Formats: sequence, structure tokens, C-alpha cells
Amino acid sequence: EPTRMDECQEWLEDLLKSSPEGLYPKEVVAAGKELELSQAMIYRAKRELSGHILNTVGHQAPKNRWKWSDELVPDQQETD
Repeated sequence: EPTRMDECQEWLEDLLKSSPEGLYPKEVVAAGKELELSQAMIYRAKRELSGHILNTVGHQAPKNRWKWSDELVPDQQETD
């Protein structure tokens, strides 16, 4: 049976795939709150999927968005 983290990862993947231009991290967190997903859980899920989630302009830049990539991009792995 899937864990809550598995569900969060699947939700995050689906959310980012449905937004090809990417989403601001605060938009992702706000959407997750509607499903009772904490910010900490969302960021852990992002780390688990980090090879597929691209930062559009650098993870600390104010205009950064999270964007899904179907291809694994190893240099995108980072800590938030």
C-alpha cells in the first residue's frame, strides 16, 4: 500500500506535469495545503524526485519555478 510520501510524490509529479511553464514553490505549497500536505513533506518529495524537477533560474532566485522533466537530470540534485 502506498505511503503518504508516495502519494505526495505522485501528486507533485502530476501537478508539475500539468504545468509545463512550471510553478513557483509557494504555489506548489499552497496547492498541497488543500490536500493536507505539509511544506516539509512537499520539499522532501521534491528532493526524492530532484533529478526530474528543474529549477528554472536557481533554487533561491525569487523568480524560480519548479518544472518537471521526463528525463533524469542528475546535476539538478540539491538541498533546499
